[in-house]
Amino acid sequence: MNNHSMTRRLLIGLMTSITLIWLIATAMGLSVMEEEYDETFDSSLQETAERLVPLVVDDLFRKEEIVAPQQLQAARPDEEGEYLTYQVRDKTGKVLIHSHDAPPTPFPAPLQGGFWSDDTHRYYTATGVSNTIFVQVADAFANRREALSETGLALFLPIFALLPLGLALSWVITRRALAPVDDLGL
Repeated sequence: MNNHSMTRRLLIGLMTSITLIWLIATAMGLSVMEEEYDETFDSSLQETAERLVPLVVDDLFRKEEIVAPQQLQAARPDEEGEYLTYQVRDKTGKVLIHSHDAPPTPFPAPLQGGFWSDDTHRYYTATGVSNTIFVQVADAFANRREALSETGLALFLPIFALLPLGLALSWVITRRALAPVDDLGL
């Protein structure tokens, strides 16, 4: 009977330690992944904006006059929203072109090159034609949170699946290891 108490204490101690170590390692991994995701998302913002500049400038100079903001793509109601949205603005801040999910009103980001953030989005602004055309690309922080939460879920779920298996294996190993103590007690 005393052996069962020893087994129970060993199992509780082992499983608690393993679970805590796994949770701490996962939390540390998620922290590193968040930084890496931010770098990747920022790189995508910058690359998209910089690649759009020559295309937009070429498109604008081929047209004689832009009367109203236009969309470069037709709306696709059957698809999910865009991860990245963009606007092309002139030096006065007027929106000349925007993606179908971008608002026709100007983004709050200033008309200067580089990164800028507000409460909901991260923006990158690239400039063209001697700072008279501004391509602003936006990424919602919700996209970043979704990627991180899905990664976290993928890391945390195995704990719940493997913990019972670990408990069963620990029980068998502990019982076998303590069998000589059980024999002495008889």
